[in-house]
Amino acid sequence: MTIGLAWSDDRVEIRIDGDFPNQMVALNKMLTRDPRSRSVRSMLIDVLDADTFNADVKLLGAIAQMDVDAYQGAPYIRVAVVTESAKMMQIVKVYATEYETRNPGGADYKVFPDRDAAREWLQQRP
Repeated sequence: MTIGLAWSDDRVEIRIDGDFPNQMVALNKMLTRDPRSRSVRSMLIDVLDADTFNADVKLLGAIAQMDVDAYQGAPYIRVAVVTESAKMMQIVKVYATEYETRNPGGADYKVFPDRDAAREWLQQRP
């Protein structure tokens, strides 16, 4: 189980393998403790190599609340998730709903089957 982060001016790309849900809290802490996170306007989360996707609404709601608290007052962010897993697609949908409930209009989430399509979407400005 590993988490890899690649930072650029206004984006962070994240690669996660292994058990995705058990790394969510660690990932959140890594991001929010890094001062570069304040300038991030887009995020690519690559979970193509993750193999476990069990997360319930309670866990996803708690993570969404942690994110809202950590980025209070932060501007809108675009998040592209790269996965082929139907379970992960459902996790993204539930998390996005939980986040939207807590921070209306604060983020846009979209799932992609490959990194290139995700990067192309992130480069487009809303």
